[in-house]
Amino acid sequence: MHEKGHAVYAVDLPGFGKSDEPNGANSGRLESETIWGTKEYARFVDDYRKAVGLGDQKINLIGHSFGGQVSIWYAAFYKKHIKNLILIAAAGVRGELSTRQKASQAVAKIIKPFKGALDATGASELAYKVAARLSGNYDYAVATPHMRQVLKKVVNHDLRSICGRIEAPTLLIWGTQDNLTPLSQGEELASCIKDSKMVIIPEAGHSEYKQQPGYFADTIADFIN
Repeated sequence: MHEKGHAVYAVDLPGFGKSDEPNGANSGRLESETIWGTKEYARFVDDYRKAVGLGDQKINLIGHSFGGQVSIWYAAFYKKHIKNLILIAAAGVRGELSTRQKASQAVAKIIKPFKGALDATGASELAYKVAARLSGNYDYAVATPHMRQVLKKVVNHDLRSICGRIEAPTLLIWGTQDNLTPLSQGEELASCIKDSKMVIIPEAGHSEYKQQPGYFADTIADFIN
């Protein structure tokens, strides 16, 4: 996008990439007070926007998966700062579980009665990583116990009730073979965001932007220009 004349800010959300986990993770406060959800991450994005000096300038906000869910909330409640919204395989709609997610839940249920013994032998982390790998959720597979609680909180948050608040022109990009956020969920989001356009990529999965980066850059540039 730099080549197309746009300044790009890549936000490293707390608990992801090289950023520290959300504030309070090791504070000794009650767990319910330290587990961030969609709202807290959106507030972080707004704090970041201010910190980099964007002021009142409207931004083109792009979010993928977890970041897409945060972007939906941001666009709904910080709408005066949004010029265009781009959602790539965004989370936010909770529908029927995929086959892989059902397999992951089945493994987790099998593990639960033996959690004490697994903890004692140090094998519980490996068991939960196996369950996460089955679901195809890499973030959950490599997450710390605290970040797993964050991911669970966000995953259980359905945003369909707030999509109607979004006023910015919105582009949704989805792959037909997405096993984590199925195309049907993207279509639901598109139906409840009033000024939206959807691009569907045949045979692409959840990380379709990695498969066709040039196409993605051109599609987004055409939309925001």
